[in-house]
Amino acid sequence: MKKQILTTSISALVAGLAWQAGASAQTLDYTAMSELFGEPVTAGATGAPQRASDVPATMVIITGEDIRRFPERDIPGILRHYAGMDVTRYGFGDGQVNIRGAATGYTPRLLVLVNGREVYLDSYGYTAWATLPVQLDEIQQIEVVKGAQSALYGFNAVSGVVNIITRNPELGNYATAHVDGGTDSYTDLSLVAAYGLGERASVRFSLGSTRADEFAGNPGNTGAAGFGDVEFSRDTLALEGRFALTNKVNLITEFTHSEVNQVESTSIALAAESEYEITSYRAGVEADTDLGFLTISGFRNEVEVLYSFGLNETSLTAFAIEDLFKVGTRNTVRLSAEYRDGESNSFPAPGNGDFGYETLAASAMWNRKFSDTVELTLAGRYDHVDWSRDGDPDPALYPFSREDYDVTIEEFSYNAALVWRPEFGGTMRFSTGRGVLAPTMFDIGFGLPVTVGGNTLVISGDPNIEPAIVTNYEIAYDRSLSPTVDLRAALFYHETEKDRGAFGP
Repeated sequence: MKKQILTTSISALVAGLAWQAGASAQTLDYTAMSELFGEPVTAGATGAPQRASDVPATMVIITGEDIRRFPERDIPGILRHYAGMDVTRYGFGDGQVNIRGAATGYTPRLLVLVNGREVYLDSYGYTAWATLPVQLDEIQQIEVVKGAQSALYGFNAVSGVVNIITRNPELGNYATAHVDGGTDSYTDLSLVAAYGLGERASVRFSLGSTRADEFAGNPGNTGAAGFGDVEFSRDTLALEGRFALTNKVNLITEFTHSEVNQVESTSIALAAESEYEITSYRAGVEADTDLGFLTISGFRNEVEVLYSFGLNETSLTAFAIEDLFKVGTRNTVRLSAEYRDGESNSFPAPGNGDFGYETLAASAMWNRKFSDTVELTLAGRYDHVDWSRDGDPDPALYPFSREDYDVTIEEFSYNAALVWRPEFGGTMRFSTGRGVLAPTMFDIGFGLPVTVGGNTLVISGDPNIEPAIVTNYEIAYDRSLSPTVDLRAALFYHETEKDRGAFGP
C-alpha cells in the first residue's frame, strides 16, 4: 500500500530535520518519528508533532512496546505502574483511575480520550474503563498528562489527561489474535487487524470478548457481599476507515460499540451491578490549506446504563474546528472552536422532564521557539454552558422548578509553560494551569425520592452548584540517563476551589 503523508506549509525544523508540524495525532507515523529522534513523539498537547522532551506539560508516553512488557489485562492495570497514577480496583472490570489524587468511585476529574473522542460519561462525569472499545494489541501509545490541562486539551481536564491512540491502518497491514484463560472462569479473546484498500483507503477492525467471575465481596460488607456470583462480561467492536480524498485532504470515520456488565463502586461508595451499552460515531476531515492545517471533526456518544436504581439514557454530540499554522519559523498558533450538546432522560425518577446542556467554547494556543533551548507555550479557553430542563418536577417533592434549571456557566481556563534544555542536560519545565471541573448531570439535575422512617425525602442535584476550579503550579526536570533508564522529577502545588462531594459542595 502506498503511504499517504500530509505535507503542509507549516512544517518546522526540529533538531535540524524537517517534519510535518500539521500532522494530526492519527496521521503521525509515531514509530518512524520515535526512531528518528530517539524518543517518543506526540501531537497531543499543541496539535503539532513534538518530541516528548519538548512537550509543555508533564507527560509520560507509554508505547505499544511498553504495554506488551506488562503482565496486565486492561488499561488501568497498565497505568498503575507509573508514578503519580492512582488506580483502585472495585471489581473485576471497575478500575477507577486518577492523577495525583484518590481514585474514588466514578472519578470525575480525569479527561480520557480515544483517538480524540471523549469517553467521559456525562451522567456522573466518569470513565467506565471496561467499556472502552480498545484492545491492548492495537494501541500505538498512551499519553498520560499530569496537572490541570483544560486550555490545551479541553473539557474537564483538571487532574490530567489520558490520551489513547490506536495504530494507524495507513502505515501497514497487520492482524493479531489473542486468547487468554485463567481461574475464576476467566476468558479473554481479541482480534485486531488493519488492511489497505488500494492506494487511498485503509480500515482498522477490532473485536474483544471477556468473561470472568466478579470479585467476591467482603462478608463484613453487606452491600458488596451479594455480588460474588455475578459474571463480568465485556464485548466490544471498533471499525475505522481512513480515506485520502486528495493528496492534501483526509477523511477519517469510526464506529464503536461496547456492552459491559460489571459490579462497580458508585459515587456514594455503594457497590452496585450495572449494565452498559455504548455506541459511538466519529468523523473528521483533515486538510492542508493555505490557511494552515484545518481539522473539522465530530462525534456522538449514545449511552444506556442500567443502574441498580433505574435506566439512564444519555447522549453527547460534539463538533470542533481547528486551525494550526505557523507565523514565521518560530511561532506555531492553534485556534479552535467547539460545540457540545449533552442530554439525559429524567433519571432516576421519571416524570421530571429530560434535561441537559449546550456548550460553546473557543480556545487559542501560541508556541514560541526563542532558541534551540528555550520555548514558551501559552493557551487559553473560554466555555459558555447553558443548562435546561423540558419538564416540571413534582412541586410537592422537589425543591426546584423547571425555570431553576435555566442556568448559565461561564469560565476561563489557561495553561502556560516555559521549556528549557540547559547545557548540563535534560529538560526543565516551569508550568501553571487553571482547570475547570464542570458540574455533572448528577450534580445539576438527578433527583430520587426515598422513604426513610415513613417519611419521603428527595436526593436531588442542585442547579445552583458552581464549577470547581483547579490551579496547578509545577517545576519539573526530565533526563534520559541511559537507553533504558529515565529520570523524572516534579515539584508541584495543586489547589482546588469550590470542590464538591457526592452530595454537593
